[in-house]
Amino acid sequence: MHNKKTISKQEIEEFRQAVDSVTRLPASTIHHFKRTHNNKTSPMDIISSDAYRAYPEDVSWSKPANGHATLEFSRPGLQFKSMKALKQGKYPIQAQLDLHGYSVPEAAKLVEQFISHTQTHRQTAVLIIHGQGKRPAQKRAVLKEAVAVWLQHDPVVLAYCSAQPKDGSTGASYVLIKKKGINEK
Repeated sequence: MHNKKTISKQEIEEFRQAVDSVTRLPASTIHHFKRTHNNKTSPMDIISSDAYRAYPEDVSWSKPANGHATLEFSRPGLQFKSMKALKQGKYPIQAQLDLHGYSVPEAAKLVEQFISHTQTHRQTAVLIIHGQGKRPAQKRAVLKEAVAVWLQHDPVVLAYCSAQPKDGSTGASYVLIKKKGINEK
């Protein structure tokens, strides 16, 4: 017995109209990290930066973020026009990381590696897809909250905010990364 729903022509047309403004990112900007499972080491043991050791539970939130809550953060001194351009999605996305399907500890390691990788390769505007946390058992967007905490505590992150609808809306964040100095290793 199949409960396969058929999609009407009207639904197909509405979907096409909704995604009409979406532009496909070049495959070269997507980074895939392999999962490693080692029962002897916890993923948190191999995270080198204190910024990525913090869990959302370690930070006092005024209220838990739900999937549709918008995220926004900028370091003191960041120009208003830079933050405005970031919020409007005007920076070209140079790399992206999709965290769908990863646990919080796995995502912590991936985000840490991704931010380090992008700064090393002088990529300053990136997209992190964290999802909206729509599992019925969760009353909050745990991974979304965790990403916000990690980014806020990472000194190389200048700013982040929820993405425009064409790039994932509140299920993704634009991140502005500090340029690595010439003499920095």
